[in-house]
Amino acid sequence: MVYATIRQVNLANNLGVLGFIGGCMNAGKTSEIDTVLDRANELQLGFLPFSYEGDTRGNTKKLVAGRKDRNIEIPCKSYHEDNPEEIYRHIDEADERLRKDGRYAHVLVFDEAQLPDYKKFIPILQKLREYNGKSRLPIAVGLDRDFRGRMYEISRFLEGEQGTVVVKIEGFCKAHASEKGPNKSCGALATRTQRVISRGGLEVPEFPFVIGGDKTIYGCVPAPHWDETRQVEGANEATYYVPVCSHHHRVPGKDLVREIYDFFNNNRCNGGVPLQKIRDEFNREDNLDSILKWLTLEGGLEIREGKLRPREVTVHPVDGYLIAQSPDEIMRDEPETIYTPNQ
Repeated sequence: MVYATIRQVNLANNLGVLGFIGGCMNAGKTSEIDTVLDRANELQLGFLPFSYEGDTRGNTKKLVAGRKDRNIEIPCKSYHEDNPEEIYRHIDEADERLRKDGRYAHVLVFDEAQLPDYKKFIPILQKLREYNGKSRLPIAVGLDRDFRGRMYEISRFLEGEQGTVVVKIEGFCKAHASEKGPNKSCGALATRTQRVISRGGLEVPEFPFVIGGDKTIYGCVPAPHWDETRQVEGANEATYYVPVCSHHHRVPGKDLVREIYDFFNNNRCNGGVPLQKIRDEFNREDNLDSILKWLTLEGGLEIREGKLRPREVTVHPVDGYLIAQSPDEIMRDEPETIYTPNQ
């Protein structure tokens, strides 16, 4: 069931299922967490929030956001998918603390849920629906799409999971709209997160955007399609994220990645394509090494015996849909390798 706000969800009636609050950057996801806290208090339900350990934007011991009437600071515990026992320990301690009031940690909220390895994190969420003999509501909160506009794996899973409570929220496009006047943003509903790089990247027009309601930032360019997917704002001083509408969303290089991937598919022989054949075909492209490295890191391909080959199960590097290769197309007796320019 999909809702526009968590206030439409009866938390007490949804214990034992999964929850997902998703949207673009600056859409108000942390404000929705604050609303979950208010609703849990109204219903006398125990509430325990978590912040991802790999979030480098600031203090992982509290969730911070601003509302029109006040600033939000929610104390929280840190979590990591490689350390589930720590998550369980925090829940056990919260249960013990709440027991005197006849409660336990009913509602569990995990912020920045797009950052963990979903293959490890989803089983943890599923286990927490019924943990220590008690029904709970684990809620994953995070971006639903990456900067390319492709759905994150955890978003794809949770939105397709039967019985999951899904809240989709939208912000407002901060792309500069010169036709509206100086320091004016587009203002349309934002469904995408634009990654921009300060004075770097491809030779494309600048991407001005408005912050604080009245200040236009210049000198940034959209990140190319082959940029690393998981980058937290603040980890790199040159990287920013801007909520935008579909009209203003820019991903330079997407057509080139598609062209290289289509060439690979159309020229596969014995499960792969020689690297030299791809270099010869695309030798005019200055970014070929960066693209091939990204394709072998995140794009579902790998290097074996000097050939570019498909991984057994992957997603399309541009469109994001699942691809299952025939197992006999991949030689399992060789280690996987990542592309480097000297190969």
